[in-house]
Amino acid sequence: MAAYLTRLAATGRGNVVYERAARNFFRTWPNPQAWAAQPLTDRLAADNQTRPVITFLMLHHGFRPGYDYLLERKLSSVWREIDGSPLETEIDRFFTASENLGFSMRVRLATGSQVPIRLLIQTGRGIADLAQSDLDEFAAACHERTQRTGINHPHYLAAISNTQTVLFHLVSCAVNSCKKL
Repeated sequence: MAAYLTRLAATGRGNVVYERAARNFFRTWPNPQAWAAQPLTDRLAADNQTRPVITFLMLHHGFRPGYDYLLERKLSSVWREIDGSPLETEIDRFFTASENLGFSMRVRLATGSQVPIRLLIQTGRGIADLAQSDLDEFAAACHERTQRTGINHPHYLAAISNTQTVLFHLVSCAVNSCKKL
């Protein structure tokens, strides 16, 4: 809780409503990871005042809310919150590698927000430690979401392909001593 309040103050977004929501969240879920075991509908019911603490936990404390949750939530606030988080360096490595491969800024940002950030959050591993099995698990979650909602989301599948290309490049560079990414 203290780390979250410090972060809010440092970013100029501290307010009583966010603090109250965070205190309630931690009172209800002293072990926040237990929240992730709740049914998806319950996790999605988190209100706008609680979502910032959930985002903070995802970026700073290895909180893994499940791919089902990550696919249902737009993560636009992640880009505002990632600065200074443990995931910042990891996503920067992804962006550098994708730029080196010639991906446009638009594609880098779209891909980064759709797949790698979700993989980093859910696996708790670094970008270079992600594997094909992680991409396969994410793709399975996308297909499950399509089955559940009846809505196809082809942008996720395209972003998985782009992510696979970048991850392959990172692994190849690690093996072949490419310039530091």
